[in-house]
Amino acid sequence: ALVLIRRIFSNTRNCLDVWREREGYRITFRRAQLHMALCYAQIKDHVNASEAAAWHDLLLRTGDDVLAHFNSFQEKSPKLDNRGFGTGINHVALSAEGIWKSGEILGRTDWQEAAARFFDNLLVYGHSDGYFEEHTNDAREGGPSLLYTPLTAGSAYLTQHWRNKVDVTLFSKLGKFSRQFVDAHLNPLPFADERANPHHIGPYGLALHSLTPEGRGFLRLALEKINMIDHVGGDIYMQHLAR
Repeated sequence: ALVLIRRIFSNTRNCLDVWREREGYRITFRRAQLHMALCYAQIKDHVNASEAAAWHDLLLRTGDDVLAHFNSFQEKSPKLDNRGFGTGINHVALSAEGIWKSGEILGRTDWQEAAARFFDNLLVYGHSDGYFEEHTNDAREGGPSLLYTPLTAGSAYLTQHWRNKVDVTLFSKLGKFSRQFVDAHLNPLPFADERANPHHIGPYGLALHSLTPEGRGFLRLALEKINMIDHVGGDIYMQHLAR
């Protein structure tokens, strides 16, 4: 595991110092920031001080990079959707989640404040039916994404949980919405998806279902649907069932 983590940090440094200039890449570390920060927090005391310090400094660089990319999560007010950031709001939510946790780990309260402000505003701006719009307009005619609404909501939920600010009623509504547009086989219904790319039930935002009895029943059905043989440890799972 340590070899893999070192490789990830090394590749991230190379991305910043070499690949961007050579290849012209401009994508930021919207998914990686959270996981690198969590890795750093878990193992910084188990590596030498110079390596831990290098990782710390790199996380500061990648965090600043994320904030610069998304204008410190300041949208083109009041459009907290794809128009506010030039990309899907789920990308911004993933990044804000990582920045909040990185701020906690690295002692950057300014990062936490920027991410917290974004999520507070996003949850107010979200559609009253319980989703975050895709390709919307001033009349709020954008529809949901059955894949990305749970992803966005999941990032928001975790951050609000860390802040002890979870609105259970609101997040229960977000979970309920994503359950309403699946068929008897738990496959999302394409006609209800603004992006027209619904996928099977993924891990994004699954915790939202745990907030209500109906949601927990849905989770049980969803877990039963998963073919555990195709997942890591599937052979162990089958041995357990055979007992």
